[in-house]
Amino acid sequence: MDGAGGAPRLSYGLNVNPMPPLCGQPVTLALGMSNQTAQVVNLSEITCQMVVGQLATALTDDTTDLHLHHPKGWKITQNGGAFHLTPASEAAGTIGAAGLEFDIGNIRVNDQSGPTPITVQEHSTGRDGQRLGTWRTQLNKETPPLKLDDLSADPPDVDYLGNTTLSWSATQGAVIEIVLPDKTIRTLKDQPDTPLAAQGSYLLEGLEKSTVITVIATGQKGDGTRDRQEQQITVALSPAMVQHAEAVTCTAPGGLPAVQFRLQPKSEQHLTISGPDLDPLRIAVDPAQLDAKGYLSVPETPIPRLFPTTYMIEVENPDSAEP
Repeated sequence: MDGAGGAPRLSYGLNVNPMPPLCGQPVTLALGMSNQTAQVVNLSEITCQMVVGQLATALTDDTTDLHLHHPKGWKITQNGGAFHLTPASEAAGTIGAAGLEFDIGNIRVNDQSGPTPITVQEHSTGRDGQRLGTWRTQLNKETPPLKLDDLSADPPDVDYLGNTTLSWSATQGAVIEIVLPDKTIRTLKDQPDTPLAAQGSYLLEGLEKSTVITVIATGQKGDGTRDRQEQQITVALSPAMVQHAEAVTCTAPGGLPAVQFRLQPKSEQHLTISGPDLDPLRIAVDPAQLDAKGYLSVPETPIPRLFPTTYMIEVENPDSAEP
């Protein structure tokens, strides 16, 4: 990164952190200057100019919230991508063997990789009078290495037909895909023209079984080739469960002894109730059948005896091999 062109009296250099600048990430420029001549140089102004915009030839598309630092006795004024460095006094502008450094930090590099110029103009006075000297250098912006981190599902376990929110974080500009066993999701829900964000989330609804979910991030390397990262997460289907069950003896129409079951299933499930002298009852639980406390009452079932009897309740998730 060598200076070229013009005839400034001072020698200039630019320290870039990080080097190279990475698209979508902040960078700090430290402009250093030193007097390597045998005479004193008087500076009236130095202008540092960067290109602003969204094209590859621009460094940044946002010049707000920058961190500006200058030596004692100097000041910096900003006009877009131009930074005017001026001494507060003639003494401050007199440059001898000691050099100067000005820092411009928190510059957000735009999303387009490629070379971008930095131009410095020096207004100075020396033995041969006033001079406008120009120094130029070039920064090569690169696409950051592709990363895919922080894949999570909240909650990680769901009931039958439950929902979970999938979250991820990838490098800015990455293309995201969510791969499910039966489909691939590339856009926002109800917004088919809007791609999934590199850092985002997605609500998965109505899960019927434990599901392996793959999130794929793809991006472009600095040499133009494609890069790909993927992570997997499993959202488990919670076991079918009846949280409470009770059987109450009663009398069915016609005076026959009967039993009534009152159950509290955890979610929409299939129940099978069996016991002595009772043909197995298979019940598909409909949430609309549950009362305000989540209980399901099974109609009276006639049985020939009323002495203490143990009944078995088997529970399974619908259309699932996960009991």
